[in-house]
Amino acid sequence: MIFVLTVSAALLVAGVASWLRVSPWWIFLLASTASAVAVALFAQLEECHANSASHWFDVAILVGIGLSIAGAFAALVDAFRLARARAPGAAFARLVPLLLSAALGFGTFVLLIAAIAPCLD
Repeated sequence: MIFVLTVSAALLVAGVASWLRVSPWWIFLLASTASAVAVALFAQLEECHANSASHWFDVAILVGIGLSIAGAFAALVDAFRLARARAPGAAFARLVPLLLSAALGFGTFVLLIAAIAPCLD
């Protein structure tokens, strides 16, 4: 349920960012920051015990994944918009933040799996 809300919020952020003409690179920068915070907190997690680091880790993971999804969708929307405006070079250039955002989101998700895997015994 939380991931459904995260994806819904990400689509909303991507829509608003595209409407306001915010570059997908700015969304990628915010997603990278949240994911970096999650990586830093990953080292402080106690195995299968809740502490303040684990709560902030959860928030950083959700924000990182959500903003990565938003960055990828914003880049995709921008690519379509630029392609319709007959700017194929600029539209093709939007593939870079799209792919980087998708890779960052996947990496953040793998970090989440690495954090919960020891607790699945």
